Amino acid sequence: MAPETYIVRVYRRSSGPSIVLAGRIETPGGGLCASFTSLAELGTILLEPHGHLREAEVPPIADLPGSSAMRLRRKKKTR
Repeated sequence: MAPETYIVRVYRRSSGPSIVLAGRIETPGGGLCASFTSLAELGTILLEPHGHLREAEVPPIADLPGSSAMRLRRKKKTR
């Protein structure tokens, strides 16, 4: 089995007897993603990513105007 890389973003988390977790898992570059609302859902996505990851509805962060990645790709103007 080949290693796979994912970015996990946790947006909400609470502690206590039951941990409440919500976030998003995506491939590097943001092309495929899935949302999760519990640690169990995150585990399910990681066990079978190809059955859960979908095309992202919004462009990857690197493609948004003004993002740092876009600034790195811009050519410097020569005078």
